[in-house]
Amino acid sequence: FFFFLQQTEVSLFSWHNYWLCVFDEVHHVLKQHPYRIIAHSIKEWNERNQDRSIQTIGLSASLTYAVGPKEVQSALRSLCYDLSVTKMISPTQEELISGGYIPNDGNIETMQKPWE
Repeated sequence: FFFFLQQTEVSLFSWHNYWLCVFDEVHHVLKQHPYRIIAHSIKEWNERNQDRSIQTIGLSASLTYAVGPKEVQSALRSLCYDLSVTKMISPTQEELISGGYIPNDGNIETMQKPWE
């Protein structure tokens, strides 16, 4: 599908046969990448076709390239806007640790709902 979209003029493509789009490595939407073009195409489709909107799921181990709380919040707001995201889910610190994640620094902060 991704290859097909890259070979097709986006303006000639129609989303009417689709109800879901899953982005793996969704943080690529934040830069000049084909994912950004696809995300904006879905956003435009959804604005014109509210009765047949495309649901979007974005997956990533790292949601942004940004460093620092303000920069991360800004990047996540942009990502949510570009994807028309209304809900973002991430594991808690306890879930990360129980899954094998070992923090290098005991003072790691987790941000609660940085996109708000």
